[in-house]
Amino acid sequence: MQRAFYKKVCIALAGIACSVWYLHEPTPTMIALRIGQPFAEVVRNSSYPIMTESIVPSDQDDGFGATYVTEPSVVLQFNDPKHGFTLPPTTFLAITYMNGVVATVATSPMLKKLPFDQTVELLARLQDRFQTGGWQIDNDTHTHWFDLSPAGRRQLHDYLRDTDSGWSEEAWLIVPQKYGITFRIKCAANCDSRWGLDRYLIDIGIGNERS
Repeated sequence: MQRAFYKKVCIALAGIACSVWYLHEPTPTMIALRIGQPFAEVVRNSSYPIMTESIVPSDQDDGFGATYVTEPSVVLQFNDPKHGFTLPPTTFLAITYMNGVVATVATSPMLKKLPFDQTVELLARLQDRFQTGGWQIDNDTHTHWFDLSPAGRRQLHDYLRDTDSGWSEEAWLIVPQKYGITFRIKCAANCDSRWGLDRYLIDIGIGNERS
């Protein structure tokens, strides 16, 4: 009887602990920016503590600065009114500033490495966002939109596991006269696994059209 009582108490306490953890799970912070935006505006428009987590641009260093994100979870909002998009939460994001304005952004819009099927679903959603936002393939790079038909996905999976591929495939996107994006999927772990242990990441780099 006493043992049963203590068991019920332990279960109840565990439930309370889970509820407290859930209710206090941190909400993702947000960084809002676009290429060419002044550092002060990025600080003002973002809920992430940019000032305390950055090398603040200064006139003494030609306005160079940087912001590094290495903890979960941060959402990047590219806030161009016509070509903007919002990326899924990430644990990694790096911003560089030149002349006091945003010059480049690098991120992997994922919280962890994922199996191919899950990663390629995210790839498809991101590609759709870019296409809807008016981004175009940069024809000078001889790349193309990812073929995400069932046959295209199988071919991409095989390609990423081939050592001759460098374990990555990418598309180069532009908004002419304005922005450029490197849009890449890569095998990030256990690429030669025969038991489905291979894991993947998506990389996105943003700059001006020719950066």
